[in-house]
Amino acid sequence: MWYEEQRQKLLVRFLLLAVGVIIFLVTNEPMAGAVLPSMNAGWRSVRTALWILRSDQRRGRARVCAAFCLATAFWQAAASALVSVILFGIVYHATGREPNLQRFAATMWMLAGGVVLTSIVGLAAGISAWILAIRVWVHPRLRELTNGDLEAAVDLSPQRCFNHAVFVIGTSLACPITCTFAFLLIEFRSGLFTGSMMIATYVLGVVSYWWLASRTVATHPAECWA
Repeated sequence: MWYEEQRQKLLVRFLLLAVGVIIFLVTNEPMAGAVLPSMNAGWRSVRTALWILRSDQRRGRARVCAAFCLATAFWQAAASALVSVILFGIVYHATGREPNLQRFAATMWMLAGGVVLTSIVGLAAGISAWILAIRVWVHPRLRELTNGDLEAAVDLSPQRCFNHAVFVIGTSLACPITCTFAFLLIEFRSGLFTGSMMIATYVLGVVSYWWLASRTVATHPAECWA
């Protein structure tokens, strides 16, 4: 099992390197390799999604949970890009050296793309889970945690592993709500209106998250995988 896992990790790194080389040859832009850290961050979640689709006999649950894993991969890619942006800022303030603008732009595109894709896939998966009355519990390392046996997921401790469906639902709702707020802020530049909109946006976000999460997010793995 250990040998197989290490072999797969090496294969993933080789594939990512090959993708980076292909991007460079096609675009002639070395900074295009900035996408590789984000791709690597979400790869395990993609593998978990494919494994769930192969392993779960309940097809509706398999598709919903696999979609949540895919949204988690996009979320991890965005988080990786955000870390890179923060590092750019730290280096700039510490040394006064501005980051490579093209590389910075590529990282920002990865951040924005990851958030948008998380929102699209996450909302679709969340609504599907609500319609099908499925409580979702997913984790990027679900396959490793269960030693490749999906039925063992019911015995996992929620204290040991955090349910990543929470991140997916939160980001999925935050993105469209924030975009709507930004649009209204640009259209109506009033101090009183801005304050009211900030409060309304916060309340809408909290209520929306509570409503959808309370109907789709499992508090224990057994609620999803029993």
